[in-house]
Amino acid sequence: MSLTPAQLDVIAQTARELREADPCNGERGQIVRRTAAGLGVSENTLYGWLKKHTGWNSGRKPREDRGEICAPLALCKKVSGLVFFGTRANGKRTMTIKRAVAVLAAQGEGVVSPETGEVTMPSTATISRAMRQHGCHPDQLKKGKPTGQVRSLHPNHVWQIDASVCVLYYIKGSKAVGVMDERRFNVKKPGNLVGIKNKRVVRYLVTDHTSGAFYLRYEQSSGENALGVLSTVIEFMSDRGPQDPAHGVPDIIYTDPGAGNTAALMVDFCDQLGIRLIHHAPGAANATGSVEAHQNIVEREFEGRQRFHAVPDLVFLQAEADRWRRHYLATAVLRRHGETRNQAWLSIPADKLRTVDRDVLLAIAQWQNVTRKVGNDFVISVETRTHYGTLSYDLRELAYHGLTSDTHVRVRLNPFKAPVVTVILEAADGTERFFDVEPISEDKYGQNLAAPVFGESFRSLPDSHTDKMLKEIKMEAYSTDSIEEAEKAFKAGKTPYAGLDIMADVRDAPLYLRKPGAPADIVAPVAEAAPVSRVQFAIMMQREHPEAWNAGTAEACMEWLKVRYPEHVPGNKLDDVAERLCELFAPKRAARLSFPTSEERSAQCLS
Repeated sequence: MSLTPAQLDVIAQTARELREADPCNGERGQIVRRTAAGLGVSENTLYGWLKKHTGWNSGRKPREDRGEICAPLALCKKVSGLVFFGTRANGKRTMTIKRAVAVLAAQGEGVVSPETGEVTMPSTATISRAMRQHGCHPDQLKKGKPTGQVRSLHPNHVWQIDASVCVLYYIKGSKAVGVMDERRFNVKKPGNLVGIKNKRVVRYLVTDHTSGAFYLRYEQSSGENALGVLSTVIEFMSDRGPQDPAHGVPDIIYTDPGAGNTAALMVDFCDQLGIRLIHHAPGAANATGSVEAHQNIVEREFEGRQRFHAVPDLVFLQAEADRWRRHYLATAVLRRHGETRNQAWLSIPADKLRTVDRDVLLAIAQWQNVTRKVGNDFVISVETRTHYGTLSYDLRELAYHGLTSDTHVRVRLNPFKAPVVTVILEAADGTERFFDVEPISEDKYGQNLAAPVFGESFRSLPDSHTDKMLKEIKMEAYSTDSIEEAEKAFKAGKTPYAGLDIMADVRDAPLYLRKPGAPADIVAPVAEAAPVSRVQFAIMMQREHPEAWNAGTAEACMEWLKVRYPEHVPGNKLDDVAERLCELFAPKRAARLSFPTSEERSAQCLS
């Protein structure tokens, strides 16, 4: 701090008095104490000013043990160990340095005097200072190993994936996305969190390491899963139009060893596309620092806006996220390379951009085939590995294609087709045929899960200044002069600042020149439609075409069907057969009669 001229005069006068004072009778100490009190500073501060502005020095010799550590390493390590093991995972210390020192002192620990053999315990401040000098202070230990930087070679060289349970949202009611109230959903009320476990919103994020381009996706789930990870990756790989240029197949996907990232679904998918799937060591979140940093950007730049307008469902939330993401990628400059993320990604060499159609990506996304034995009833049970769970499938119609009982069939599970499964039949010549089979229709009963509501009543305290300000803010937010009305609107979850366009700064992303790519040589398997029995076909016709197949025409329709298809209706001819039955048995519209006008009749008479 800079001193005023008056303060400088006082310091100069004090220096003259100190030089003239007797250094042996304590007169100098009285002068320093009196002046420090008058200036309102400590004595040490005054000594510093005297030395800086006047050059005065007390002339005292420095301590001979200056720089020496007053506490031995063994004692410091023991104190540090007690504090370290008494620290929770969230960083909260249940054992302080002061308490650890007291515990060890009570055990007879301390510093032994070489002259007398007396054991004394240094002060907490001395121990703390010594631990830092020895490099074993708890604050130093939690820093961990130093981190280094790893570079990628070009856009689409390395992608990073991360999933996080969104702390802001949960599914409120049937579809609406609610903002989580910190007063209800916190670690002190675990029951409330358990009650919405399956209603949480999970945020998936994939980031291109070189350019910083990313894709953001939301879904309702209790936590990360393989299907959610894969769905996000496929969407980022897919061509989404000229406003959203980043796409294609990466060379490497680098991610944490979470359940969704290590599942066979993800591993097999990457194998088929020639992608190296690398998992970093557990607990090393800094290894995927790029995607972690973008998670923070999403929370701050996008999710922070959603409190200010209603979010009716996940579809709306995803649409807003896509809109914001395209704007951000096109406008926000990444300091590391000095360009927008889209500009940086567009520098990808043409030979490094591998493209695959979205339909092909969906087709090759599959779990490892499972084998099921076919019994006499031709019914198999399959765990779909999706939210549909275990379902039963009737394969009797496949008997027309060579399937027999007491044999085994291979079943391919594609999560994007669920609950439909693909049954693979192998012919005698070794060729394979694929049939998509629907599950057996059966009644399903849902169970309503109501989370227990824990209520607490607290004695109200007088309003503080901040309480009053909050009330004013709430009344302004809901355009009312009544705090009761404002509180009512707040508790009802009504949208504050109704007239505010919180997305006003988000503009449509510009159009980009398309980057040429090389199509990947991947062919998706083609599945045939399974045949259906005449009874199944009749049920379908009654449901979809009642004008043609009804109580009055059912017997004639069935007779027509039985003559032409005595065994079953082929799966590839269902639409043709339905169209023909509608032509034969659906009521025909009456022909519309028209009469000539008077002018036309006159013209006919003249002719």
